[in-house]
Amino acid sequence: MKINLKVTLLINVLVLFLTQLIFIPGPSVLFRPANWIFNAAQLASIAGILLTLILIVWLLVERFAFKKSKQRILNSFGFLILTLCISTFLSTTYISSFTSDLSRNLAIREANLLIHKIEDYKLANGTYPHEIEELNTEIPNPSPIGIKKFHYERTEQSYKLTFQQNVIMGFNFEVVTYDPNNQHTTRGEMPTLYDTPYQNWKYYIYD
Repeated sequence: MKINLKVTLLINVLVLFLTQLIFIPGPSVLFRPANWIFNAAQLASIAGILLTLILIVWLLVERFAFKKSKQRILNSFGFLILTLCISTFLSTTYISSFTSDLSRNLAIREANLLIHKIEDYKLANGTYPHEIEELNTEIPNPSPIGIKKFHYERTEQSYKLTFQQNVIMGFNFEVVTYDPNNQHTTRGEMPTLYDTPYQNWKYYIYD
């Protein structure tokens, strides 16, 4: 089976785009499909590591053992599978660590409008709202496809604003929190808090 190099490149670019769909701005209707694709790509990349090693050995055998043959078993189809394994692995590990940072920072900047409205409510009423709906205004949603919405939680003296995004196949996810008093806490088994470039914003990985 002969596959043109341009087609191979195009397919790999498409796979890279689809696996990163979760971190780019887009319509919220794509939230579930984007997460399914990302989860499936992460699962496939694990199997792809072993498959990549097998294909490399097979291509080397084919190169030297069947070098006089006019037909090769894998041909360019094997090269396509090999490149897909590599690109999927790179996309769901190294590339996603970069794009998830961009997604997180974008959502934080977008949350500033909501934070201003919450603070304006306190100035007008002397206290923070118990529910976000008390703002009597349209609540903005984050633009990254993989971040569904902002969660508001009133505390005894203040409030917290959080959002989440997928990390590992939906089992581990990132919780990003704004606390105006900078008194952040974590939930789950991972206690580490990570800084962001923005004041009073931190995140942790929920396991």
